[in-house]
Amino acid sequence: MKNNIQYLLDYKHKITQELLEKLTKKDIQKLFELFKSRKAGIHLKKIIIILSSIAPDLMRNELVKILMDPTQEEYFRILSASCLNNIYDDKTEEIYHKVLSGKQSIALQMKLIKGLGKFGTKKSLPIINKKSNIQQIQGVINLTELLISSRNKVLSSIKFDISQQYLDPIGKKEKITPVEDEHILLQKSDYYGLKTSQKGFRYKCGVFDFFILNNKELDIKQTSHMQLSSIIASKSRYCNEYYTKMLVFLLPKEKEESKIVVFRTNGLLSYGGSLQRDGSFVLRNVKKFANDQVYIKGKYKKGKLVFEEFYSSNKLTRKKTPTKTLTIR
Repeated sequence: MKNNIQYLLDYKHKITQELLEKLTKKDIQKLFELFKSRKAGIHLKKIIIILSSIAPDLMRNELVKILMDPTQEEYFRILSASCLNNIYDDKTEEIYHKVLSGKQSIALQMKLIKGLGKFGTKKSLPIINKKSNIQQIQGVINLTELLISSRNKVLSSIKFDISQQYLDPIGKKEKITPVEDEHILLQKSDYYGLKTSQKGFRYKCGVFDFFILNNKELDIKQTSHMQLSSIIASKSRYCNEYYTKMLVFLLPKEKEESKIVVFRTNGLLSYGGSLQRDGSFVLRNVKKFANDQVYIKGKYKKGKLVFEEFYSSNKLTRKKTPTKTLTIR
């Protein structure tokens, strides 16, 4: 019969919270010894992910060593950055700055910049702006700047053109059900510094549940900076773990109108629309994601954006060009 470690490291089994909770202190120590040994044939990727999840204080410095060592395999440096993005501490931002100041692969830079979007301060803005000429990661750079600007209440240089929106023929109408005090299993870093309100809103699309967490400090009247309004978390009906799917921003009011934009976590601008004087809003997709929702309606109520209903597309369409995010530097 397999023990806990053998079961987890079996390639047939996914890492789940339930399995992680079965690991004992002895198991953790054994995994750490395997990690340090780097023996051929061990599933090092899984070991790093497991230890980062259940023993972050044990692994944090080890991951930093891998990340900062250019002689390490690129794959493990990227994996180390990915794990650090979830178990960062007060020193991680400065470490990322040092790594980004050197010559690194596009993939590693993207992972580091995504991490700064979760915990970076104003000090990170000049660092990421220096990378703005790298076309492959422009979306992630823009999203990171938005997150840092929102979290630190500073003006961003990014402008949005959402005039190219399109709408497929509307298909099925989906109901959005309000829920209260739902327990969401998200990594601490998935909140992006957002202080969430107690009430959330759930809706379904395909085999996924979506859960909307709102910013309880949202101020619709302020005009000095953009605000992270909501986090849209996703959960497959086949598992109980949530992950951040999209981020909703309320832009500063211009000419009596406030825009709402929705990004995927990879930096892709997905939806856009305007907040009307009566508090209502309609968000239309700016890029087609197969049979995705294409039309979202809602209203600003009691300090938060409330998503009331959405419509899915009734057909698959050809890939279309997304609306551009304009970066003014």
